[in-house]
Amino acid sequence: MRSAVLHRSRVAPAFARAGPGLCLGMALLGWGPAWGAPASTQALSSEYEAKAALLLNFVRFTDWPAEAFTSAEAPFVIGVVGKDPFGAALDKTFSGKSVKGRSFVVKRLNADQNLKSCHLLFVPATEKRRQRDLLDKLRGAPVLTVGETPDFRDHAGAVQFFSKDNGVGFNINLNAAKAGKLHISSNVLRQADGVWGRYE
Repeated sequence: MRSAVLHRSRVAPAFARAGPGLCLGMALLGWGPAWGAPASTQALSSEYEAKAALLLNFVRFTDWPAEAFTSAEAPFVIGVVGKDPFGAALDKTFSGKSVKGRSFVVKRLNADQNLKSCHLLFVPATEKRRQRDLLDKLRGAPVLTVGETPDFRDHAGAVQFFSKDNGVGFNINLNAAKAGKLHISSNVLRQADGVWGRYE
């Protein structure tokens, strides 16, 4: 069952608690406290720069189970399956960054490779015909799945991007996240346009 959509008037306290790293990243992109993205009149590359920055913040504010990593120093693996729409934006966003003492590795994968090796997997719209099968294979794995098709959430994807108000919005399916033992911070949930499910 869908939970109530969180109103923007509640964003400020969570934004203040999120810390300077999040504030700085949003300021550099010209975002306001509601995690809005640059206007859609910008080039397509700007849209994916904004999405790449959101992916980084999702990692910052999500906890993975210990068994998702091969060691205490193992990096986060950020994957894109199929045709990569980010260009250089994804590598640029994650290059030189670390979260919770872990660096990042960005991988481009095809559907036949081991997608469970990723901690976050982006499924572009070009994979729409195969996304249901991909998500079925990942069900229960500690992989934060992020997509951009209207039915991504319905197929048990965890985060769904969509266009809104000349920018980028996102919905969160907590049921999918919980199945993979992922805990998404309330700081992120308060910025989402819709949240389905809840943590007990």
